[in-house]
Amino acid sequence: MTDPPSPADEASLRDFAAAFPEPFAHLRHWGERLMYGASCFALGERELIAGFVSGLNACHYCHGTHAEVVANHGVDPALLAELLDDPERAAIDDRWRPLLAYLRKLTLSPSRVTRGDVAAALDAGWSEQAVVDAALVCAYFNPLNRVVDGVGFKRDAAYYRAAGECLAAEARTGQARFADEGA
Repeated sequence: MTDPPSPADEASLRDFAAAFPEPFAHLRHWGERLMYGASCFALGERELIAGFVSGLNACHYCHGTHAEVVANHGVDPALLAELLDDPERAAIDDRWRPLLAYLRKLTLSPSRVTRGDVAAALDAGWSEQAVVDAALVCAYFNPLNRVVDGVGFKRDAAYYRAAGECLAAEARTGQARFADEGA
């Protein structure tokens, strides 16, 4: 068995996707719809979910990048660290706790998710659509984290800051594009 292809030290995920366009085209289309299209969640909230899931998966590249995107959408990035460290004590609206507990379980032990996990999120005031939206963002980042870690992406804090600014700007543009399309 050969090693997976490794990106150059200065490569971005976009560079890697350009080298392997066919599978990444589908993944990118799905991700743009989830992250920028119509949703029960604001851009920063979707990014919080992305950073949370990526942090649970210990995907430093995606977690580092999306923690910066969270900050660019006006969400305190310290909140993301708190949620990963001790979600019960994190400074977040109580309504988020059961949703994040559901996403934690969906990420770390998906076969153990029960109707009770979903019911707890619904009982906290989330709509069925919100639970589905959150599950889809979670579902998108789980395989993306594996691809990124599987090919060895490792970057530094300066890269994450720059990538976070770029993705936050892209999110606002993408959201406007989807709104114009009526999607």
